Amino acid sequence: MKTTVTLLMTLFLTLSLSEGAIAKDQVGGKRYVFNLLGTAMATPGMVPDPMNPGEQMPADCFEVDLIDMKNRRHVGHAVDCLTVQDVIGDFEFIRLIGTTTFYLPQGSVTTQGYTTVAKVQQVTESPAIGLITHFTAAAGTGNAIIGGTKRFNNATGTSRLSGLVNLSELLTTNEITFDCIFVVDID
Repeated sequence: MKTTVTLLMTLFLTLSLSEGAIAKDQVGGKRYVFNLLGTAMATPGMVPDPMNPGEQMPADCFEVDLIDMKNRRHVGHAVDCLTVQDVIGDFEFIRLIGTTTFYLPQGSVTTQGYTTVAKVQQVTESPAIGLITHFTAAAGTGNAIIGGTKRFNNATGTSRLSGLVNLSELLTTNEITFDCIFVVDID
């Protein structure tokens, strides 16, 4: 019995270590997990147009706090610029292009991706910001990094968004409240 338990523990430890090594190899370089948190008023901006390289397109930009999810410390700020492509129903679904710049002490990194926004179907609250009206999501397998400075100059990698937002004041005061999590993997 003792030999069986020891063998199982050894097998479990070996599989765990192997799985960790595989996950590390799949991710590549450095993983950043950020929380964009706060309420911001839209300011007009221009961002690169992914459909027309070299051209710019208008966006509504929102500046919020940037929190490191690992230690819950404030590490900078983010500017999330949103270009609406389509609104379905009474803001039931929104398709947009999100261009987000993360400003950190070691430089800035800008990601861009197609984002889906969907209205919640029941009362939903975030512990950080309260009432939520919509969920947001974006992901992709190609390079999502479109710019960077200092440490992130010429960086490539992927980005994923899972977010909670309150859009109830968007049409009246031009404000959005954010509690969004970004996972940015730098190659």
